[in-house]
Amino acid sequence: MTPHGVRGFLFAAEGAARRGAACGVLLPPTFCEETREFIVPRQQSKEAGVEPAKPRSWRFFISYASGNVEAAHTLFSLLGGLEEVFIAPDSIPLGSEYDQALLQGLRASRVIVLLISSANRAAYFAREEAAIATGLARSHPDKHVVVPVYLQGVPNPEEMVVFGVFLRQAIDVPREGGLAGAARRLKALAQSTGNGEGGDDRADPAHGFKAPSPAVILAIPIGPAVRHIPTQLVDEVAAIVPARDAASVVDEAVALRIAAEPSNASVTYLRHEALPPPETNAPIVYWRAVFREAALHGPRMLGALLLAIPRDRLDPTAQTSLDELFGRISGDPRGGL
Repeated sequence: MTPHGVRGFLFAAEGAARRGAACGVLLPPTFCEETREFIVPRQQSKEAGVEPAKPRSWRFFISYASGNVEAAHTLFSLLGGLEEVFIAPDSIPLGSEYDQALLQGLRASRVIVLLISSANRAAYFAREEAAIATGLARSHPDKHVVVPVYLQGVPNPEEMVVFGVFLRQAIDVPREGGLAGAARRLKALAQSTGNGEGGDDRADPAHGFKAPSPAVILAIPIGPAVRHIPTQLVDEVAAIVPARDAASVVDEAVALRIAAEPSNASVTYLRHEALPPPETNAPIVYWRAVFREAALHGPRMLGALLLAIPRDRLDPTAQTSLDELFGRISGDPRGGL
């Protein structure tokens, strides 16, 4: 067969394979005289007794700033290497979309380790990873545990460079005698928490309500910016959510929004840079900005925010207002969360 003939065979076989796989057809390699094309099987159906492979999961995900790369790889080796640990770029297959691979790695990891030092101050993407990780842990506490690991010791509150982690039990590397001590504690944690394959309905102890499923977000129609946010609802949220928890509620909303459409690169969501710092602004100023920015990102982002708000802390009037707003953006006038 000439080179051109071989290339034509491969193209024909590839096209036939795609069609056969799409239909779930199970055929041996053959040339079909009737259709004048090659049929090459690429996958077997469940009826043939072959189940699809389960997605990969990891015990640990290491998030680090570029200034902490040596410490990250040392800890990576101590925790078991590629068999146990997701670390970029080593765990990302060639040709993969980098940001999507990071998101998938975060969602597929049980213990998310945030290496924190003064280097994080200038590390935009490490701070973004920390925000998403915190949101995942709040949305699915049965699946994810976030552990801040302070390479230079636990900083004072005014020296914190990563939002949403100061209240979490952390590892102080100098006090543990180095990264080997930190690795021992992380391994013990991973063994005690299991594989994290429980359901999504476990109650979030921080909020006292069942974590919502991202599928609820997909039921909301895609649309333009939302107008007419009830002022009373914003005021009530500002009154019940303390400043120390405000950023974490936003993180949870962002995690829900991303989890609803993980492969959609066009999804936009709330970012802390667009909001006034909750620690230095009046709660009402912060939450007005949060609702305004969420609404600008469309009904699904606003819906994720409404799901993340601790509804059980609202008074009955505010709960009704929240339900009515959710019903309006989801196209169901009866509302209800």
